[in-house]
Amino acid sequence: MINHKKIRQAILFFALSLFVSLAVWIFASEPPISPATPPKIPTKSVTQPQIDVTNLSDRTKWYQVNPNPYSISPQVNQLCADPTQLRPENDPHANKAITVFVNPIGRDAMMSPKSTPFPIGSIIVKKKVDPRSLEDVALLYTVMIKHQPSFNPKAGGWEFAVVSGDTQKTQVRGTLTNCMGCHLSQRQNDYVFRTYLPK
Repeated sequence: MINHKKIRQAILFFALSLFVSLAVWIFASEPPISPATPPKIPTKSVTQPQIDVTNLSDRTKWYQVNPNPYSISPQVNQLCADPTQLRPENDPHANKAITVFVNPIGRDAMMSPKSTPFPIGSIIVKKKVDPRSLEDVALLYTVMIKHQPSFNPKAGGWEFAVVSGDTQKTQVRGTLTNCMGCHLSQRQNDYVFRTYLPK
């Protein structure tokens, strides 16, 4: 007599064994789970924009502080220049003259009768010329840009820059030692000389 109960048990055992074997095979064939890779955060490259001094005659962007070029001494001329260009052939000891411009943000502070801190975003441009020349040709431009105080704690947040006379190249910029060496004496005036203001 066929024992149906044992046959059912055998079939059940065989099916269970087959299921376990299949599960083990599937699990073994799965690739190992690697640790989660953090998503890549896109980085934005921070570049300093070219300083634009090409439109100083545009009175919506710039205010001319002194109507006539202001003579500066040879000593000031040496400090107020690209330090890489201070060579004898560039005649650093000759007197030069400057015409100063300020953007609308800094205009009120510049023209105030008493010393007033310049707001962040103020830009001051000094156009340096040779007073012996009959042509109004810029030798170079020196620029001051007001940032947060933390940008340059030693000089009230000011950044200094030198732009070529043809306005095409920012020759040097940053917390320039030769510029700060002069402007630190004007701490009480927010590090800005205003000796060129009209009397």
